Amino acid sequence: MSYFRVIIHKKAVKELKHLPKDIQARIIEALKEMKYSPFSGDVRKIRGEEAYRRRIGDYRIEFILDLEERTIAILRISHRRKAYKK
Repeated sequence: MSYFRVIIHKKAVKELKHLPKDIQARIIEALKEMKYSPFSGDVRKIRGEEAYRRRIGDYRIEFILDLEERTIAILRISHRRKAYKK
């Protein structure tokens, strides 16, 4: 089975560490799923950007997908009210 390499940006790791343990576990499980199927779950393209987002309850995983290199770059992990602010 072919899979994607997941690269997590330092900022995303820091944001993940500040979340409650139960939310961290759900997000880590979602990242493991994305390794095999990046579009599994509630994934949508972010309007006006080259990035996508995956919804995990009230939290969002923002990522960029490179199909040629088979990599997923995790940019941010944040609450939905902060996810779309610049």
